[in-house]
Amino acid sequence: MLIYILLFLTVALTALSISPQKQYKRENILLFYFAVAFAALTCGLRDMLGGYDSYIYGEIFDSTAERLKDGQPAFTTTAWIINPKENGYGLYNILIGYITRNRYIFFLITAIIYYIALTRHILKYCRHPYLCFFFFFCLYYFFTFTYLRQMLATVIVWFAIPYAVYRKPLRFFSIVALAATFHNSALLFSFFYFIANKNFSQKQIYRIYAVALLIGFTPLGSFLMSTIGGAVNEQKAELSANAANEQGTRIDYIIEAVFFIYLIHRSYYRLPNDKMSLAMKNIFLSFIFVLLFFVRFSDGGRLSWYFIIGPAWACSELWHIYYKANSYRIIMFCVLSLLYFRIIYGWGEALMPYKTFLHKERHIDFAWKHYEYDHLYDEDKLYNF
Repeated sequence: MLIYILLFLTVALTALSISPQKQYKRENILLFYFAVAFAALTCGLRDMLGGYDSYIYGEIFDSTAERLKDGQPAFTTTAWIINPKENGYGLYNILIGYITRNRYIFFLITAIIYYIALTRHILKYCRHPYLCFFFFFCLYYFFTFTYLRQMLATVIVWFAIPYAVYRKPLRFFSIVALAATFHNSALLFSFFYFIANKNFSQKQIYRIYAVALLIGFTPLGSFLMSTIGGAVNEQKAELSANAANEQGTRIDYIIEAVFFIYLIHRSYYRLPNDKMSLAMKNIFLSFIFVLLFFVRFSDGGRLSWYFIIGPAWACSELWHIYYKANSYRIIMFCVLSLLYFRIIYGWGEALMPYKTFLHKERHIDFAWKHYEYDHLYDEDKLYNF
């Protein structure tokens, strides 16, 4: 738990101790890089924290790397054939499999690649990168521990944003298609092309939110979850759609959506309105829309991740706008901090105690007992480096 508190304080103090004006001028940029590097290495050096998914991705990679070592053709390895609809991720495993056969090094390389791409996006799209990373960190950080395919797909689709703004459809949809080869659900980002430059009025937005919420409660919402959500996890999406009536409404989605609606709409016309800012604003609105649309489904929130850069951008802008409004900023800070610590509490032993793979002792938890597939890692975590 201590490492997560220290990491939170590092990212928060780095962001909040530097004024928005200095952030805009990229002053003290080394502090920003330090905070990102700390977060990236905490993620990349972890033991098998995060639960079931970490073991699945580890086993697929290990099997692929072993078959490459034995001289098997690359396109007959596990990562390539296990999901023929997402061969981009399969190829990614193959390429790293030529470098290492160790799952921990695979996770470390993945984290470094991911956070380098994320840093690029934050610096390109956000005027206040320190704040943007802090808000992103609170909303999204722990998902980078375990949902590897979808995390990689998100940073890929964000390369497409300028091509939606400047109306270059071939490049935009090519990048989205590439992201979909890592995780099919990335195709959801396609609709952003059609709203990137749309300047919605607040009345229009409220109507869209109302329609999204109403459809989410109808059988049409269940049908769309079973089709779109199937790209996240076919079995889980089907169960989620079939059990939606028993589960009831995801109150946490509504609370999160209401909080962000409050943030943006009290200052909707004060946000920047240049082309790129308008696009980021519409990504933020899309994030809220998806939360409301899939309000009855446990995996619906994962579909909003493709738009998470929108609220991170908006929160950093609003922090600048209300830089002298202490009560407003305190509320924002407390809510975002709550979202961060909520995950730590909710995931429990899947995250704690924190250990790196440099520790000799294994992280013994429920997931290890049920999903560990190679107990040689118990003796030497780098045995097949």
